[in-house]
Amino acid sequence: MNSLKKMAAVLLCAGLLTGCASTKTDESSQQSDTSSAAESDTDNNTEGTLLYQSERMNIRYTGQSSDDYYIYLNFKAENRTDGQLILAADDIAVNDAMIDPFLYAPVDSGQTKTVQMEFSKAELEELGIEALGCVEFSFFITDGSSSDGLERSEIITLDVGESSSPERAKGAVIYDSNGLKITYLGMEPSDSTEACVTFDIQNDMGENIRIDVRDVYIDGTAVTAELYHPISDGKYRVCNMYFWEEGVLLEDSKTLEFELGAFDPETLDSILETGTLTVDLQSMYEPEAETTKAAE
Repeated sequence: MNSLKKMAAVLLCAGLLTGCASTKTDESSQQSDTSSAAESDTDNNTEGTLLYQSERMNIRYTGQSSDDYYIYLNFKAENRTDGQLILAADDIAVNDAMIDPFLYAPVDSGQTKTVQMEFSKAELEELGIEALGCVEFSFFITDGSSSDGLERSEIITLDVGESSSPERAKGAVIYDSNGLKITYLGMEPSDSTEACVTFDIQNDMGENIRIDVRDVYIDGTAVTAELYHPISDGKYRVCNMYFWEEGVLLEDSKTLEFELGAFDPETLDSILETGTLTVDLQSMYEPEAETTKAAE
């Protein structure tokens, strides 16, 4: 189910990245939009903090909740049109780590609906994030007729708790130039198409980028792989390079070679090409059996 949710969000929200306009808030304050100072909401029938307002939709933040598996940011979305709208989110970062929580909410004409942005506790734990602190995102509104959507908000910043820097995994730096730093974190070999290689990619290039991978080789053999993500300026993302052919990434695989490109998410113009990068796959690999044995 989580995989289906993430896939739906990614397919819906692919598009341009926007600049950041911070709007620090708490649950007792009211705000007019994402780029102006807080103002008191004079409508006694409304609830929460007004984060976004347009001719199509008003969106208010109403607080945080959780259960055993998820942390939720709760919103009320008011559809002001005469047709159904779909609300999603993009460009999402928690304490400077870009992640992909789930928000996909159809809202019928004239309806005000409670919707939730779902953060997996397991995913947060993997990233070393103990609690939501500074959460940044943009709203994406569409009627489902095209992937371009109808409108997108500026970057919204919510301070929902004490912010702390995530405990980032250590690895082998394979590229560090022009504001882009790529660190190899390890691999998960598999006989199926679930094999992946993981990287920490830091963007300090002074602009938002989208990255993709090409010309991928494992031990000299060309393979098909996918790594395609947006990374906002000043943020980092833990990215998996997935392999769609069975049995290409094995426990004894030694060398991965590839090129990574960064391009402008709006114009699609190329910003940077790394040239061929070489990864010693065994340098960060700890076979599960050996790890378990050592623990015992």
